[in-house]
Amino acid sequence: MVRQERAIHEHEVIIMLEKFKELSKEDRKEWVILQLFIWCSWGIIVLMQAFFAQTRVECVLYGFLGVLPWMVGVWQFGKIDGFVFVGLTFCSGILLSIRLPGSWPIAGLAAIYYLFTSVYITLKVDIIKENIYFDHNVQKQNEDLTKENLMEKSELLHTLLRAIDAKDSYTYLHSTRVSHYAASIAKYMKLGTKEVEDISISGMLHDIGKIGVKESILNKTTKLDEPEMKEILKHPAIGAHIAGNLEYLSCVLPGIHYHHERYDGTGYPEGLKGDDIPLQARILAVADAFDAMTSKRTYRTGMTFNVAIKELVRNIGIQFDPKAVLALVELVKNKSV
Repeated sequence: MVRQERAIHEHEVIIMLEKFKELSKEDRKEWVILQLFIWCSWGIIVLMQAFFAQTRVECVLYGFLGVLPWMVGVWQFGKIDGFVFVGLTFCSGILLSIRLPGSWPIAGLAAIYYLFTSVYITLKVDIIKENIYFDHNVQKQNEDLTKENLMEKSELLHTLLRAIDAKDSYTYLHSTRVSHYAASIAKYMKLGTKEVEDISISGMLHDIGKIGVKESILNKTTKLDEPEMKEILKHPAIGAHIAGNLEYLSCVLPGIHYHHERYDGTGYPEGLKGDDIPLQARILAVADAFDAMTSKRTYRTGMTFNVAIKELVRNIGIQFDPKAVLALVELVKNKSV
C-alpha cells in the first residue's frame, strides 16, 4: 500500500513538473523577471557580506538562507506546506540578526527578500496545482465520454455485422476474412494506425449493401441474368447510403463505395481510374478478390493461395493497384496471412 501511494505521489510530482514547464508566455516572462530580481538581490547581499561579514559561519548562514526559497518550491511539489518554510526562512533571518548584531541590516533585508520569494513560489505552485487538478478532471471526463462513445460504436458495428450474417452467412465470413487481409496489406504498406483501423472496419462492412439485395440473387449458384446483375451492382451505393447516415463511419465510406472500381477505369459505380480510386478501396479490392478466389463455395472449390496470387499479379495495373498486390504477395510468401 505504501509503495502504491509512493508511486502515485511520484507520478503526480512528474505531472506537476511537466505542467510547470508548460506555463504560458506571460507566466514565463513573469518568472524570468523574478529570477533576475532574485539573482540581482543575492548579488547585492553577497557584496554586502564581503564588507560586513566577520566570520565564515556568518557566510555559511547567509548561503543556507539563499537555498531556502528553492526548497520551498521543491517541497511544495512534494505536497508539504510551503508556508512552514516561509516561516522558517523569516525566522532564520531574524535569528541571524540577533546572533550577529553587527549584521542586522543585511539579515533584515535577506529575511524580507526570502519572505517575498517564498510566498511567491508557494502561491505560484498552488495555482499550478489547481490548474493541474482541473485539467485532470476535464481529461477524465473526456476519457469517460470517449469510452462511452466507443462502446456505443462497437455495439452498432456488431448490430450491422449481425444483420449481414442473418442475410447471408457467407458474406459475413467473407467480410471477416477481407478485413483481416486488408488490414495486413495496410500494415505492410506502413500506413498509420488510424488508417489501418479504418481499412479493417471498411473490410468488415464493404458488402453491407447486400442487405438490400434479394437472397435469391445472393445465393444463386448459376450465372446471374441482366436484371439480377443490375441488382447486385447496386450494393456499393446501398452500403454507402447506410454508412453515410452514421457519422462515425464516414471514414470507411471510400472502401464501401469504391471497392469494385478497377485500376484501368472499367469498374463501378463511377469508373474511377488509377490513383483517383481511394487507397482504402484499392486495398479492399485486392483483399476482396483474393478471398473470393480462395474461398470454397457450394458450386466450386477454392484456389490455393499461390494460384490466387498469380491471378492477382496477372491483373496488376488492369484490375488491381500494383503496390497493394505486391504487398499481399510478400505477406503470402512470408506466411503472414
